[in-house]
Amino acid sequence: MKSIIKDKSLQFLLVLLSLSAVKCTGAPRAIASNDVISFKPRGHVGNNILDEKKKFNLKSKSPVSRSRTDADTASSFRGGAVSQQKELGGAVYFLIVNHILIKLFASRNISFPAPLGGCLILFAVLLMAQTVKPGLGDKAFEILTPGANFLTKWMPVFFVPGLAMLPLAPSMGSPFEVVKVLSVVIVGFMYTLFSTGFVVLALRKREGAIDSSPKPAVEKGATSSPATKPFSAELVNTLTKGLVLSAAASIGASRVNNKLATPLRTIFFGITAFLSFVWGARLPSGFIKVVHPLITSTVMTLAAAKATGLATGT
Repeated sequence: MKSIIKDKSLQFLLVLLSLSAVKCTGAPRAIASNDVISFKPRGHVGNNILDEKKKFNLKSKSPVSRSRTDADTASSFRGGAVSQQKELGGAVYFLIVNHILIKLFASRNISFPAPLGGCLILFAVLLMAQTVKPGLGDKAFEILTPGANFLTKWMPVFFVPGLAMLPLAPSMGSPFEVVKVLSVVIVGFMYTLFSTGFVVLALRKREGAIDSSPKPAVEKGATSSPATKPFSAELVNTLTKGLVLSAAASIGASRVNNKLATPLRTIFFGITAFLSFVWGARLPSGFIKVVHPLITSTVMTLAAAKATGLATGT
C-alpha cells in the first residue's frame, strides 16, 4: 500500500479528487426572491396537499423568471445556459484524470481499460461522499455535470474519422463473416439499449424521480416555443471562416509540396468534421430523426476529401 501511495501520478489523482470534494463543501448559493422553490409534501391527502403547495411555493410575478428553471434544465444539456467556464473546467478535469489513469494503469501493467476504470472510481467516490455526508455526492455531481455534458455533446465528432476511413478498411472476409459481425453488433446494441433503459427506469422509479401523475391535455390552438438549437449560429460562422482559410492554406501547401502540407491538411479536415457536424445538428428535427448528424458529417468529410484530391491532383 505504501508503494502505491508513493506513486506521484496516484498522489496527483488523489489531490484532484480531494479538491473536487472540498469544492463541493463550499458556501451554498443564496436564494433569490424570484427563484421557484417547491417542496413535495408527503403524508398529506386531500386539501392539505394543496395548502402545503401554496405554503411552500414562491412564485415570481415575471413569466420569464417562472420558466427560468425549466429552461436552464433543458438547455444545460444543449450547452446554452451553463457558462463556458464551468463546461471547459469540467472537461479539462476529466481529461487530466483520464490521462493520469492511463499512465497509472500502464505503469502497473493493468489491462483493464483506464476510461472505464475512471468511471468506476468516480462512481465509488460519489457514493462514498454521499454516504459520509448526505448531499456531498449530489453537489459533486452538479459540479461535474457541465463538463460531462460538454464532452457528451462533442463526442460523436470523434467517430467521424473512423467512419470516413471505412472504405480503406481491410476486408472482413466472406459475406457470412460480415453477417456474423453485424448480428453481434445489432443484437448487442439492442440488448444494451433495453437493459440499460429498464435499469434506469427501475432505479428512478424507486427513488421517486418519475412522476406517474396524468399530464394535462394540451389545447389544440396552443403554440409551442421553437426548439433550441444545440449549437449557435456564431459557432457556425466561426467554423466556416476557419474552413475557408484552412482549405486555402492546405491546398496551396499541397500544390507546392510544402513541408507544412500534412499539418495544414489535418487542420482542414478537423475543421471540416466539426463544421459539418454542427451544421447537421442544426438541421430540422424531422431530418435529424432520420439522418444523424454523425452521418451528415461523415458524408461531407468524404466529399471534402474528394474535392481536395481534385484540387491538388492527388
